[in-house]
Amino acid sequence: MRICLIMVCCIFMCDVSSSEIKQDVVDFGKRLQSDLHSDDLKKVAWAAYYAGKHHSDECVPVLLKYLLAYQYKKEERLEHFASKMVKAALIALRPKLTIEEAIQVLEHGDFDLLAVVAAQDVVFYKDVLFTLHMDERIKHNQGLWQATSNMLAAAQSVAFIKDVLQHTTFELEISVNDPGFRSGGRKRAVGASDGGMRLLDGFPPLVTYQLTTRPRVGDVLLAQGVSDVFLRRIESGGVGLVKTVRNRQQYNWETLHRMASITHEESSLRVHQKEDLDWENLERLTVDTHKIFTKVSNKYEAVVKALSGKKEFADLQNLGLRVDLAPVFNDKREDQSHAALPSAAGLYRQWLAKNYNIQK
Repeated sequence: MRICLIMVCCIFMCDVSSSEIKQDVVDFGKRLQSDLHSDDLKKVAWAAYYAGKHHSDECVPVLLKYLLAYQYKKEERLEHFASKMVKAALIALRPKLTIEEAIQVLEHGDFDLLAVVAAQDVVFYKDVLFTLHMDERIKHNQGLWQATSNMLAAAQSVAFIKDVLQHTTFELEISVNDPGFRSGGRKRAVGASDGGMRLLDGFPPLVTYQLTTRPRVGDVLLAQGVSDVFLRRIESGGVGLVKTVRNRQQYNWETLHRMASITHEESSLRVHQKEDLDWENLERLTVDTHKIFTKVSNKYEAVVKALSGKKEFADLQNLGLRVDLAPVFNDKREDQSHAALPSAAGLYRQWLAKNYNIQK
């Protein structure tokens, strides 16, 4: 009997404790929402900081309304700080937005937030993602356009595939060498690290999120692809990113390889393609150059064929796709006096007329 009474008391105490905790959570959420409506920017910033840190999902509507209402003004430093904290909180909460809300976020220019939201359901947000992917304002944000490429590939976006196939120009450099000579390789560039942010007196530490393909402990996988993209949370004074510079057209081209289930080595076509040929005479140069055009075209068509072989992309066969080249000669002959090289673009026009009946 005594044991039963003890058990009943313990159960009752647990129920009370659980109930009190739930009430505390509710009260905390209400307090945060109230502070987010405040005219005191410190309260807004702290409320956003805690909403994100403690995953207070009930704050999403207020946070979103605040963010979309904010209009940047250079002289309003504290307002800008508060808005950045609000956006960081929304990124941390990763809310499910309606398509209309997602479009508003896009129009407001909060591209990183939209990417984080869209990553949760790439098929649902596919059209908005493609609009973001095509937006000129993200072209210098490498982590962001890599993420959108990865997500559009995951969503099996036909619009993305068509855009890459129809608008990728392959820059073809053909080195004309003396017999027995072949040119060397190339180097890759590395970007600089991002700077930190300063603390403001009485405000919480600034929280920002960055997209990176070089993860550290604590980073969260956002979008898998040719290079997986991770989300990194940074507080004031935290370490930023060191970026390896990637060519966007090349990245998208490699993404198509992934979608077509073929390796890049199988196609080995790059958007900055280098080829070599040995000098003999002008007639032989024309023949060899046309062969290079055909070889590059075959590599392009192999990717198109592999994609169109998939049921969901079958209509690609009806688009009349062909490789778009921008060829140039790099004359590496020691003695260049006996015969000037013709225009590579002119030889390309000949090749188009011969193979596609196109006058370019």
